Amino acid sequence: MEVANASMYDGSTAAGEAVLMAHRVTRRNHAVVSGACIRNMSMSLPICRIWGLWLTHIPPTVQGAEDLLSSVDENTSCVVVQNPDFSVR
Repeated sequence: MEVANASMYDGSTAAGEAVLMAHRVTRRNHAVVSGACIRNMSMSLPICRIWGLWLTHIPPTVQGAEDLLSSVDENTSCVVVQNPDFSVR
């Protein structure tokens, strides 16, 4: 293997890097995060605030249906979801 990226060995750091990549590509400063993501991922994303990003965490629901689209606006660079999610859906 000629190239390795050690920071992508788990979902938490991969999600953080994906949010930063979306920010760099789109030049938008907002990310929407599903509440159904595992806690480790949700806890690692606030580091993105160092780069001037703001995160909107959507609370999980018992039924499993989240209204992520209502939080998306013209400044949104990405929506973070997990499959399967915390509830294995």
